[in-house]
Amino acid sequence: MKSPAAKKGLKQAHISLGYAMDDADSLLARARQAEYDALDMDLNWPKMKVIATLADAGEEGMSLTELAKACIREMSTVSSLLAKLERTELVCRAAGKKRERCRFVLTEKGRDLYYNRVRNSSLDMFFDALTEKEQQELLVLLQKLIKNGKEMLGIDFVPKFLK
Repeated sequence: MKSPAAKKGLKQAHISLGYAMDDADSLLARARQAEYDALDMDLNWPKMKVIATLADAGEEGMSLTELAKACIREMSTVSSLLAKLERTELVCRAAGKKRERCRFVLTEKGRDLYYNRVRNSSLDMFFDALTEKEQQELLVLLQKLIKNGKEMLGIDFVPKFLK
């Protein structure tokens, strides 16, 4: 059993880690936003995350539900982002599978933006502070934290009888 002092030290370490993660995210977000602003296309990280996720999905695209789950965002938030991306002709709707109403895919303009115009130089510069091995270790640790956070919040929960 941990002593009260050890528990207090662990709690303080958790708080420090939480602040450090938030600070790193804030700095990275500011750098990314400056890069997106240079494109003069009213982009931000949430929109780019949707674009990147759809780029990974390819021509098949994704349903709203799949996209919200992949982006770890509420469906209403993703729906609002998609509406904005549709207005700027970066995303369009395609026929859905079976019972799906529709799927979302990148337009030619959206693919051009993602593959040719967005450089992600800020990401490269930010993570250049770490060796390739450290980057891989960080990715593994962050994926572990994301999995734990999803379990803690009941995200992606599937009842045993549906497994």
